[in-house]
Amino acid sequence: IEPSVCVVANFDIIKGHEVFFKALPFIFSSRPECKVVLIGSGPELERYKKLTAEYIWSDKIIFMGCVNEPRKIMRKSSVISLTSWSEGLPMALLEAMAEARPVVATAVGGIPEQVKNGVHGYLVPAGDYRAVARKILGLLADVDTAAYIGKQGQEHVTKNHSIDRRVRFLVQEYQHACL
Repeated sequence: IEPSVCVVANFDIIKGHEVFFKALPFIFSSRPECKVVLIGSGPELERYKKLTAEYIWSDKIIFMGCVNEPRKIMRKSSVISLTSWSEGLPMALLEAMAEARPVVATAVGGIPEQVKNGVHGYLVPAGDYRAVARKILGLLADVDTAAYIGKQGQEHVTKNHSIDRRVRFLVQEYQHACL
C-alpha cells in the first residue's frame, strides 16, 4: 500500500496549512512515494493550489475540495495530520481516530484532551513543522506502531464519543438545567 497523509481542514489561516506545507519537503525527501490528500475549501485554497503547482512534487498532492464522506478517504490514509494554530474539538480528528488512523496534531485547544501523546497519536508544538515531519515519517516507517496507535485512538473515541454516550450526557444536562 502506498503511504499517504491526509489533512481534513478548511483552508483558513487558523488551520495552519503553512506548517504542514513546510513539513512536506522533509516528508517527500525521505518518502518520495508518499501521497498527500487535502480535504476542505476556504479562502486560502487557491493560494495553496498555486503554491503547490510550483513544487517539483506537485503531482503527489491531491486537493479534494469538500467531500461528502471524508471518513472514506481517511480510512485509506496512512496518517492524518492537523496543524492548527487554534482549535476547539476538531471533529475531523475524532473521525480519523474512529477510523483507527494514527494522528499527528498540534497541541492546541481541545486536542490534548482527546489525543494522549504517544498513545492515541502524536502531539507537536504549534508551528513546529520539523516535529510534524518527524512524527509523520516515524508512523510511515513503523506500520506496527501506527496500527497500534490507530487502534488506541479508535478505542478512545468509541468509549468517550459514542452516540449513546452523547445522548446520555445531553439528557443529564437537560435534566439538571430543569431542576
